[in-house]
Amino acid sequence: MRVLVAGGAGLLGAAIGKALLTETDPVVLADLFDDGGDGRAVKEWRAEPFERHSRATVEHVDLTDAAALAELFARHRPAAVVNAALFDPSGGGAGPLMFAARTAGTGLFLHLSDGALYAPGPAPERPAGEDEPLDAAGDASLLAKLEEERLLSELGLPFVCLRIFDVMGPLLPPRRFPSEALEAILSGETVSYEESGWRDVVHLDDVVRGILLALKRRPLGRALNIGGGLLVNPRTLLALLAREAGKELRLSVTPPPGRLRPRRPARLSAAREALDWAPAYTVGTLVRSLVTARLGSGAVPGAAAPPASPAPPARPVSRRELFDLFRRPFDPKRRG
Repeated sequence: MRVLVAGGAGLLGAAIGKALLTETDPVVLADLFDDGGDGRAVKEWRAEPFERHSRATVEHVDLTDAAALAELFARHRPAAVVNAALFDPSGGGAGPLMFAARTAGTGLFLHLSDGALYAPGPAPERPAGEDEPLDAAGDASLLAKLEEERLLSELGLPFVCLRIFDVMGPLLPPRRFPSEALEAILSGETVSYEESGWRDVVHLDDVVRGILLALKRRPLGRALNIGGGLLVNPRTLLALLAREAGKELRLSVTPPPGRLRPRRPARLSAAREALDWAPAYTVGTLVRSLVTARLGSGAVPGAAAPPASPAPPARPVSRRELFDLFRRPFDPKRRG
């Protein structure tokens, strides 16, 4: 089936598109390619492989423009939409995209929401379940996510909603945690870290696998958590990164500008039941994948090159070796 990935040049969108192409599904990646999110250069870098792929189409389109969306859906007639786009909270959000999908008769709208919507509750460390009330706590971005979920349930679209927790994966751009910190660790510099509270981290590959399962199994009308299932202290994450890289961690911690809202880990029983999904990565293997990818050949635009390893000291050459080297061109046994 043809899948339209909205926000296809984003971190999640590009990873979803790549995974779909390995399963022979034709893919349409739609993105505005603006300076928001990870920036235009990173988005264009992510989209470049799709531009050359025979079963992929890249569309530069404003995903809030109703007329442009109507034309996009009429041209491609996607069987499913994956909404991985991040919209400006002050704009129309994902509403126009949802209306366009409903008007076109799209068979499935897979909406990616945010695990930060769960209210702290009396016990913040208790895993958050999908049946609990949501609370944006006045945050503009979360308020927009809350409105998108409300609209999704009212439009009569065949939908699945996945609430994604803190995604981490290889080759994150510099502005995403912990990419900048990893650069400082590799360079032997002090990591400047603003306290942000404990997080439920989930590997990008695990998230993509959950999305592919949702497209196949279609648990319609349900919201499901996709997360790691436990809280991790970011300072611990930084220490693990430094140890994996074989570097010393120099850490400068500053307090947050305001009171932190406690985050909760994801309860994953519903995703196991509906999708047969559970995270494959542990915190340790997640950290290893970040360091391995950063020290490899790939690099995201804007990221510094991996620090070069010092060249090994030259081995002293003996007088016998020097004599043999000089004699070799004149030795008849070594000619011809």
